[in-house]
Amino acid sequence: MMKASQANLLPHSEAKVDLLKRYLGAYVGILANNPFTDVVEIYDYFCGVGVFVNEKHGSPLVITQVICDFLKKNPGNTTRFKCHFNDRDAAKIEALEPTIRAIVPKNETRFQITFGNENYLELLPKVIAHQKISRKTKFFHFIDPYGYKDVCWSQIRTLLVGSNSEVLLFQPSTFLYRFKGKATTPDALKKFMDELGDDSHWPEGGDAWSHIAATTSLFRSNYPEGFVDSFTIEKDKGTIYCLFFFTSHILGFEKMLEAKWTLNDSTGRGWHYEVALTDDLFAKKPTPQVKELKDLIYNLFAESGSVTNGVLYEQTLRAGFLPKHSKLILETLEKAGRLRKMPDLKKGAFLINYDNAMKIPRIINFSLLP
Repeated sequence: MMKASQANLLPHSEAKVDLLKRYLGAYVGILANNPFTDVVEIYDYFCGVGVFVNEKHGSPLVITQVICDFLKKNPGNTTRFKCHFNDRDAAKIEALEPTIRAIVPKNETRFQITFGNENYLELLPKVIAHQKISRKTKFFHFIDPYGYKDVCWSQIRTLLVGSNSEVLLFQPSTFLYRFKGKATTPDALKKFMDELGDDSHWPEGGDAWSHIAATTSLFRSNYPEGFVDSFTIEKDKGTIYCLFFFTSHILGFEKMLEAKWTLNDSTGRGWHYEVALTDDLFAKKPTPQVKELKDLIYNLFAESGSVTNGVLYEQTLRAGFLPKHSKLILETLEKAGRLRKMPDLKKGAFLINYDNAMKIPRIINFSLLP
């Protein structure tokens, strides 16, 4: 008999699936309209049953529905989608397949779905080999393991080679933190941590939050050419999980941050059980907490005197904030008569966005007036 946490999709797990849904809903269209992408492949390595006893939908149904919705709205789009749903429990795949097949229109040739019940460690090398020879294809890997022993950094790093893939990794952070530094530390956890950095890189003492911060920092230092961010999920006061997102493309990174901020419009950092219990649809939206970003922007001005819109765009995202948050800070400076823009723009215009900062750069220099 399955545990309640396995039979039902509980609120903290629903938050995880919701983030996945919001991100893919925004980014699938971008990939499908990219002239350099013919195929989008999505892998869900530990997909589970799909529909839970409480009728909540798990990751495979959410992924399938997002793609079906896009294809329905865009009948003329020629991008092909391929999904592979895998779970080592054959019974779960047997229950999942007819549910998924029922969602996809029978005449939809742009969407191919396959199923498997392979061991993750045996499936992954096959996927990596396939990815290496694929052209004009983008890959998205959702890794939500049963525990942590099967996953290590070297695997994820290999998936990210070639700048054509993204990874969303789920970790039970509280359990990893509790094991860290003990004589009984499991070999799999020790290997994972050693691959990221030696003991000097991990905090002494602290808590699960400091462990997540250190893990995020080490992921970033081990993947300097890409973008890494985290989203915490607090099941209860003593249990914290974390989703880590990896991508080589700044626009994909921005779309993930947008998804995070829709789930937490105060900090964009995580989902918390106390907030979920007291959620009020009619409550006044909290003011975004942007002091950290304000300090970052002031430091950029102090270090170089002037900062371009491109630098502000990238540094804002790398700090976990959105361009609209930088705009709030610049607007305050502009209203106070302390901001110079070269070349000059109309009041309230800053061009801190992907199109102006990266796609077809229109360089604007910002500096502070005394």
